[in-house]
Amino acid sequence: MDNTQHYVAIIGDIIDSRTLTNRRQVQIQLQQVLQRVNSFAFLDTYKQILDISPFSYSTTKQVQLTNEKNSITSSFTITLGDEFQGLLSDCSHVVSIVDYIERHMWPVRIRFGIGIGEIHTEIIKDSPFGMDGPAYHIARDMLTHLKQSEKKHKEPCTTTRIGIINDENLSLMLNMAFSLLSTLKEGWTEKQQKTLHTFMEGGQYNQQKTADLLGITQPTVNSALSSAHFYTYLHTLAGITSRLSEAC
Repeated sequence: MDNTQHYVAIIGDIIDSRTLTNRRQVQIQLQQVLQRVNSFAFLDTYKQILDISPFSYSTTKQVQLTNEKNSITSSFTITLGDEFQGLLSDCSHVVSIVDYIERHMWPVRIRFGIGIGEIHTEIIKDSPFGMDGPAYHIARDMLTHLKQSEKKHKEPCTTTRIGIINDENLSLMLNMAFSLLSTLKEGWTEKQQKTLHTFMEGGQYNQQKTADLLGITQPTVNSALSSAHFYTYLHTLAGITSRLSEAC
């Protein structure tokens, strides 16, 4: 990728939103989740991802990632009722934001189109309207591709697709990783999902603390994490984060 300033546009929407019986409540929930993303309330949840071997960052990179509070260039905002978008100035928190929104909206499913490229208009901090450029065009194309692929056979199972300007090889590799993660998550039971979520949030990556919060035993927590292949999931998130952070 060249030295031109690139941005990360993320456009998401609720899958099968018209079939939801509690659509208004889901929209309110989405608004609350996006507000927490905009305030960086999600960041502490993901600090451990940055330390995972063999994808760990240097100390300098860690400080830069954990202290950079201004990477959300344009706030995440609901735009069309069931669709939302936001703009980042770098790639450091892309994976964390997508995962955070997914987990806090579950069992409602979200698809994400991600585009990395230039912005040709003035950046507007508190509104997604009026901005334009390749980053948004790519993100929209990725979201459209996801919607179309859901109707076809022999297409990868995925809810996230990324396009990086002038880097088709990296885009392909990351999309394969996103597809495998989506396939993995499709197999999670409600019990596993609840355990994983608690482990990453209030449990602070501690099995005994997670067990105490859920009122179960530590071996039960360990069994749920193992059967869900959680650590494979976590390492993959770290790997995608590492590769993206080197790319932009």
